[in-house]
Amino acid sequence: MPIELPDLDDIDYDDLVAGAIAALPGYGSDWTDYNASDPGITVLEMLAWLTEMLVYRTDRIQPRTYLAFMQLLMGYGESALSDGGAEQTAGDVQAALHGRFEAEPEQTVRDVLLTLRRRYRAVTVDDYEQLALITFPETLAVERNASVEPIDRLTCLSGKDATDTSSGTPADLPGAVSLVVLPRASTAGDSWVEPSSDLVDALLDFFEDRRLITTTVCVAGPRFVSLRKVKATLYIDGDARPPGVLLDARRALFEYLHPARGGNDHGGWPFGRAVRSADLMARLANVAGVSFVEDVTVKTSPSGDGDSVALEDDQLPQLAMGDIDLSAKVLKGSLGQQDSDWVDWNPEENG
Repeated sequence: MPIELPDLDDIDYDDLVAGAIAALPGYGSDWTDYNASDPGITVLEMLAWLTEMLVYRTDRIQPRTYLAFMQLLMGYGESALSDGGAEQTAGDVQAALHGRFEAEPEQTVRDVLLTLRRRYRAVTVDDYEQLALITFPETLAVERNASVEPIDRLTCLSGKDATDTSSGTPADLPGAVSLVVLPRASTAGDSWVEPSSDLVDALLDFFEDRRLITTTVCVAGPRFVSLRKVKATLYIDGDARPPGVLLDARRALFEYLHPARGGNDHGGWPFGRAVRSADLMARLANVAGVSFVEDVTVKTSPSGDGDSVALEDDQLPQLAMGDIDLSAKVLKGSLGQQDSDWVDWNPEENG
């Protein structure tokens, strides 16, 4: 519901005069004549008349008052409302606003209020992410900067310097905000790429006028953790062809762990989310033709335990199709028969 405006015109001339006369004894006892013929009362009545007039005007917002408010909100030369276009001087901003207000006052007020709802200042982590993903590309389009690759995904870390990972994790840096950026790959097979120096410089320049003065903005690419070996045993339905099922299963794992289109929502594997064998088992079990799955392991090195791979907040998994080792078992006989059994499927023997 709309906010009810307060009634500021709540006192009239008679109330002002009566209140002033009632207060006179508190300022001295020499003034005893309160008749209208007294010169002091005449001055008091004149001031009450001026005060009533000012109170009346205060309760009624004039068009020029609306214009002054909008000029204050718009700022003088502030680029927050210039849609990423060319720099405007204070005179340009105010002259344009005055001209629009003279032609369409109500529409101009609506436009200014809607514009104020746009993000401009980067304060919270959500501000940085939204500005980088939405406003930053719009700014590049205005500037026609074709040398900067688009951003596919990013995450924002507060109090961390993602450019310094000498200790194995992003270094602690009070007052810092790190943007970990995954740029959009130029080719379908090149999804594990680092942001170019042009993209880093463009982001730093973009946030220079938007950040808090005490905030240090850092831009880095994600650190990729190579999954050297993902193994699993698939039990394949009797009416399915093992070669096709194994190929679909490899593709399913590759897509599931993909940095740009993986994860449960196909929006990319979440930054810092551990790769667990249980998740991989569930994904393989959904492949058409797979009856059930066993012995799922995932490692970054031969010495790993195989249950899961932990990731830091700035890390993403990296998996190649050649590192997916899947074996298949097929049912010998019919399901439910006494002599039926699951046996290893040999592509050389079974084709």
